[in-house]
Amino acid sequence: MGAIFFYVFVYFIAYYSTFVINLLSVRPLISNRFIAGLVPVVLVAISHGYFITTSPPPQGADISVESALMSNVIIPVIIVIIGVIFFMWKKKDDDQKMLEEEERARREALEDDDDYDDDDLDGDDNTEDKDQEDKKSSNNETPERENDQVTKKEPPNNKNA
Repeated sequence: MGAIFFYVFVYFIAYYSTFVINLLSVRPLISNRFIAGLVPVVLVAISHGYFITTSPPPQGADISVESALMSNVIIPVIIVIIGVIFFMWKKKDDDQKMLEEEERARREALEDDDDYDDDDLDGDDNTEDKDQEDKKSSNNETPERENDQVTKKEPPNNKNA
């Protein structure tokens, strides 16, 4: 039981140290902190397993090397890996839900800004008449926009003439 807590502790130290490294760097160096946290766990498990296999078991203990490896290294590492996979899956679902909510909010914002409301589709829409009135005033003058275009098209004055 103590080995599980030990490997979980090693994992969280590695996980949060990668977070600190990403904070201190200009851009994130480690993109997947979940997997980066597993690297020290696996390295500690390999060294722990090597230590168990090369040293003789305690004198009063009736335990084999295989059972010591299973109870102190393999099972705790498997539990940590299952936990990491669960948290990666959970984070992926949370990120996906957040993206869907942002997309839905963006669509609602676009629908609110839309020029055509339900009131515009009732058949009493006079927007075309208003557009035509804008183009020609009551004195049959051209709109200001056209006046601006006419002045832009005039040739520049020649100083030599």
